Amino acid sequence: MYQLKYNIIRRGLILSISSIVIYLLWIYCSYIRDSWYRLPNRASIQMTDQSTKRTDVLLFAYMRGGSTVVGHILGHVSNTFYIYEPLLHESVIGYFLADKVCSIQKDECRYSIEEPSRAIRLLKQNYLCNISGPGLPLMRDKGGPSWQDFAKCTATKASTECEKAIKDNCQKSTFRVSKVLRLSMRMIGQLLEDMDTLKVIFLLRDPRGIMASRQTMGMTFPDSETASESLCKKMYVDCSLANLLEKTYKKRFLKIKYEDIADRPIENAKRMYDFMNYPYTKHDIEMVFSLTQGNATKRAKHWLQEKNTTLIEYVNKYCEQTFEITGYPLRV
Repeated sequence: MYQLKYNIIRRGLILSISSIVIYLLWIYCSYIRDSWYRLPNRASIQMTDQSTKRTDVLLFAYMRGGSTVVGHILGHVSNTFYIYEPLLHESVIGYFLADKVCSIQKDECRYSIEEPSRAIRLLKQNYLCNISGPGLPLMRDKGGPSWQDFAKCTATKASTECEKAIKDNCQKSTFRVSKVLRLSMRMIGQLLEDMDTLKVIFLLRDPRGIMASRQTMGMTFPDSETASESLCKKMYVDCSLANLLEKTYKKRFLKIKYEDIADRPIENAKRMYDFMNYPYTKHDIEMVFSLTQGNATKRAKHWLQEKNTTLIEYVNKYCEQTFEITGYPLRV
């Protein structure tokens, strides 16, 4: 009987002590948990530090809109990795809306969800330095100094064996610049919303200059009037949305005209570099000067000298709203 009472008391004491220990452990764990949430997470700090060191720049323009020269100004400077036309192999003569792929040559679209989604995923992966695919040789040839290691590697090896050189150079760069022509402004807005590190430079050109250049390159199929109508409609929608994005993302969205860059290249190159927070050097300014001296102004306004009256009339007919929203004159 005595032994039975002893066992009961002992078990009670053990249960009581266990309960106290569990309660104290719960208090301790709660304190650690609360302290953890109060203190900055080390992983978060590291990710934040890495993201603040990097600036992603997207040059958004139109085919034959002056983007080759401006892409060179932005992408061929030090500490910058340049990604040349990553969507070229996704759609040669089309551009992407959220749920459509549209032609640049005529006012015609076809429904697609997968292709625009793939285009957005591809751009995001490129900014993370995951760059591969059939566009590598062209990127190498147009990418400038940041692709030199890849170029040396591909002299003796296949492109797929040299992708590490791309990733290494890209990851070392503070600025990652991509020239993109095959998007709509609505998709640009989606990228700005999704990517805190992204800054967009929207390059405009007089649509008559764009169309004159496209006609010279044989890019006005099926005819110049249809192609002019398609360009004018796209530019008007893009520019309308650009005005909203400029207000929403004041420090991350810049509009600039190709004609202004051609007329005052140094001033406007500095404007773009300041927007990127790029610490330009004397060498960079000399590069801009040598690149644009004389030729840029001639190219930008070459269509005025040729005066293709029929083509100008087509563009004037369909671009009246575009001229109004962009500030280009209706009559020249």
